[in-house]
Amino acid sequence: MSGGCGKSVAPAYRCRRSTLVQQAYLKPDLLILDELGYRSMAESTIEDFYEIVSKRYEKGSIIITTNRPVSEWGKVFIDKRLATAIVDRFMHHHRLIEITGESWFVSRMPLHRRG
Repeated sequence: MSGGCGKSVAPAYRCRRSTLVQQAYLKPDLLILDELGYRSMAESTIEDFYEIVSKRYEKGSIIITTNRPVSEWGKVFIDKRLATAIVDRFMHHHRLIEITGESWFVSRMPLHRRG
């Protein structure tokens, strides 16, 4: 973790849990993140996410699905500095596939349930 582990029980527990979670996301050859940006991330989650992205950078592939343009990722990650660092790592070796149009799910909903 970027901030290191504290000496008290709560930060040590959080640090250990965070390390285990990070390891789970670092292990696969391909990490798929679906609906990134659907909700904003909590501050502690953003730091963990940055660590995962940084450690996977140039070592493992990541596929991201999102309905937000990259220009709005600052709203997702809250911390503009970390958002910029995350976007830089994603965009360095990226292939952007933009799909436009109505959602597959929404297009199949009965008319009485839409809008």
